Amino acid sequence: MHGEVQSHLFQRAKRHQGHRRTDRCHYPYRQYLYLFGLEPSPYYTGHWQSYAVTLFFVLSGFLITYLLLEEKTKTGTVSLKNFYLRRILRIWPLYYLIIIVTIVLSKFVPEIALPEIPGTTLTLYGFLLANVASLTVTLVTPLSPLWSIGVEEQFYALWPVIIKKSANALWALVGVIAVYLAIKGVFAVSKYDAVNALIAETRIDCMAIGGIGAVILRERPKLMPLLYSKFVQISCWGIFFYSSLRRPIHIRSSIDHELYAVIFVIIILNVSTNEGSIIDLEKPILDFLGKISYGLYVYHMLVIFILRTIVKFFLPQMATSYFFIYAAVLSGTIAAAYLSYRYFELPFLRLKDRFSVVLSQGSTSPVTSMPAPSA
Repeated sequence: MHGEVQSHLFQRAKRHQGHRRTDRCHYPYRQYLYLFGLEPSPYYTGHWQSYAVTLFFVLSGFLITYLLLEEKTKTGTVSLKNFYLRRILRIWPLYYLIIIVTIVLSKFVPEIALPEIPGTTLTLYGFLLANVASLTVTLVTPLSPLWSIGVEEQFYALWPVIIKKSANALWALVGVIAVYLAIKGVFAVSKYDAVNALIAETRIDCMAIGGIGAVILRERPKLMPLLYSKFVQISCWGIFFYSSLRRPIHIRSSIDHELYAVIFVIIILNVSTNEGSIIDLEKPILDFLGKISYGLYVYHMLVIFILRTIVKFFLPQMATSYFFIYAAVLSGTIAAAYLSYRYFELPFLRLKDRFSVVLSQGSTSPVTSMPAPSA
């Protein structure tokens, strides 16, 4: 698929990136309930959170690879300076804001009772090594979700260089997967548990699988009818919903995430580029959540800590209500993310667009007006 139709449909994936991004979670949800003194809900016993992170990484690899290849096609190269400026303007403002807010609340609002974060750990966060920092603390803090932002930033540091220097993007991505799996295999049998955990969480091969999806879309159109087939779609969505509602399918720990990455990229290709997709994500509410999704992810732990304080001092009668806790956390996080997007992030996003070669219409528009995407 090429030209305007492809561009139009691709923007659907970009707009829905955040919707999936909100599912990321390093610490199991049951630890959040412990913050309120509640036992884990008996209605969910799966471990889907880790695979939701993989879904986000696959989607990031797909989108970034597509945009880089599009830029390379249009200009003959990839501007590393402009790419890094775009990522800085998109990621850094909110990333560092949540760090500053957490430090200020910890020092001056003791009622919230935030766990103390060691100076060394804060330094790691400051240098965008949040995934390393997460290995140095065992308590949940408002900064806990940032671990995957650290992984993402390290991915962004490497990816444009690979795409720019590679004559064949497909083989370059296959090479990244092979090298990563080799390193992962070596450390899996070593005694360095911390390094093994760090490598396992990085999952750069899952990002590369997402990138391969972008390459197939652009350069291997003969494969698309197979990926668009109803049988493939139903199979992938069936596994997705079963894993979400029950538990992930386990084959072998060393390749489980990679197998799910393949399923995820097929789903992404269908919902973003297939007019015959069996599931349509073109919904205003998903567009809205997609726009504010970065804030949804970054703020949700801070909202949980603040809400815990409010319940403790002002609403103790609601402390045992699962429904109230879930509803309050969800609505509070959406409100915080909306206000952040509207009044803090938008100026940076508008500046970011000045360095973009491939733009999506409305990418920096207020969430109150959501125009249809265009080429």
